[in-house]
Amino acid sequence: MKDKILFILCFVFCLSGAFIACDDALGPDYLSKDGTKPAPLSNVEVTPIPGGAKISYTLPENNDLLGVKAYYTLPGGQDAVVRSSIYKNEVILTGLIKLESTKVRLVTFDHSGNESDPVSTEFVPLTAPVITAAQSTVVEPDFGGAKFSFENDSESALDMYIMVNLKTKDASADSIVLLDVRNFGLEKPKPFIIRGFDVKPYDFFIFYKDRWDNVSDTVKVNIEPIFEEKLPGDVMERYRLPHDMPEFGGTYPDDFPSHGLWSPERMYDGKIDLNGAEGWRGYDGPEAETYDPEPVEEYRSPFDPKRVTAHLYTIDLGGPRVLSRFTYHPLTSGYFAGGGWKIIDVWGTNETPNADGSFDGWTKLVEDFEFEVPKNHNARKREIIHNGLEVPMPSVPVRYLRFAFKKNYSTILAFNATEVSFYGQVLDK
Repeated sequence: MKDKILFILCFVFCLSGAFIACDDALGPDYLSKDGTKPAPLSNVEVTPIPGGAKISYTLPENNDLLGVKAYYTLPGGQDAVVRSSIYKNEVILTGLIKLESTKVRLVTFDHSGNESDPVSTEFVPLTAPVITAAQSTVVEPDFGGAKFSFENDSESALDMYIMVNLKTKDASADSIVLLDVRNFGLEKPKPFIIRGFDVKPYDFFIFYKDRWDNVSDTVKVNIEPIFEEKLPGDVMERYRLPHDMPEFGGTYPDDFPSHGLWSPERMYDGKIDLNGAEGWRGYDGPEAETYDPEPVEEYRSPFDPKRVTAHLYTIDLGGPRVLSRFTYHPLTSGYFAGGGWKIIDVWGTNETPNADGSFDGWTKLVEDFEFEVPKNHNARKREIIHNGLEVPMPSVPVRYLRFAFKKNYSTILAFNATEVSFYGQVLDK
């Protein structure tokens, strides 16, 4: 027993000596501080970019070098510094808004905090993203509101402030109120629509702010929204065509009494079931992939490993319409799961469809539209189901719509909904 204790003590002593030896060999040298300046940069080249510059250089040979700093002044007078590591040979400056000469001092620094003698240069930045966004802003009339778009090719982080001149509940006259603030960045902005306006002229005011608190000039646009109404569902009905899918609750041989809550008219009956599973559902029986042995050419190739063809479904809107959009209201039980819609195509025609069920005479209005899962969707579940997920539509006269359901959110084959609401204008026959 004593021998074992002696062995352990010797091992610990030797191990401690090893650590002390390492500390003596590496610690003091590695942690030591000196007052020697590192060498400066060389071969400095400046390339102006929107709102800043990209500066490339050659680093000096120095084993103690830690990185590079670039000192410059922001438009508001604040001093700014950007750092870059020794693993890069460039530094990027941003946050500038004026098209005027900007001076920058470049230094190298080491582990001791020493800085080299500065290398000074200057440049004139290209037009800042916040200015380009304002200059490229387009506001157009849309159904029940306005469509907004702008350019942000540099994918800079921008806040878009939208104001409108209207009468509030507490005011006797029109006043400018903040309508919305939208955040953009990381990808090019897509056009978007804000609805809920009457058919009368409105003044919209838009300006942008970047992360440096640079603010653009305000863009003023006067537009008058286009009349929009929710299209009547009581005149809509399923228009059966060859190649279209069977469904629960219909008069096809696939009618299952146990699924009496599922029927074609429940897709557009105006009733959104927020608590249960009442609505419309496509076929999910064992023959779901064999009911159409020779699919139409447009959907013959397997685009989904579990599906031979898209499930087609045709609706007669009850007369000619100009659609602005439709909203898909998912089932509580199929909420980004089960038979919830994920990817669809939508076709339209204003003429009587071909009796053979082909797409001759049809126009593809929506292609590969994907219902993306919104942020915080579980917390907003009832709100999303009630308001629906919007699908914009081109403004062309149609009477018949043909849905091609291409992918859902699960391994089942069916597609379902508690409601699909259509918006636009009813045209005279």
